[in-house]
Amino acid sequence: MNEFTLLKMCDRLLLMDINTTPKVPTREVVEQFLAALKEQRCLSEEKWKETFAGTLFENGPQYLPEIRMDFDWLGHGGHPSIIWEDGGPYEWAYLFPFGGRDEEFGGVVKDVSDMLPKGWYAEAITSWAIGIYEV
Repeated sequence: MNEFTLLKMCDRLLLMDINTTPKVPTREVVEQFLAALKEQRCLSEEKWKETFAGTLFENGPQYLPEIRMDFDWLGHGGHPSIIWEDGGPYEWAYLFPFGGRDEEFGGVVKDVSDMLPKGWYAEAITSWAIGIYEV
């Protein structure tokens, strides 16, 4: 194999990637990501009451994350996403799903990556929104 043949093969591979349209996640897939986020941030009703009993927040959060199937932050067309702009923890999207140390209060945010459906991943679009994409 010479250099010319190798370059032609690389060009074909690049064109295949460009011409392949990725799948768009279904609402069911995005709901699994939302369930993982709620687990990570203790947003189930039982965990919320257990975590915040006796505080100002014991009746639950005022604003919850929401699914938007056509979120278009960058002007490239709508895409399935999870938005939690109002009331969400500071820069929560950067810690989803692998967890880490919360910058605002210093607490540990747990890893919930094992809850996500295979073949999909989340990426921060902003500090308050994630997009769901095919691997």
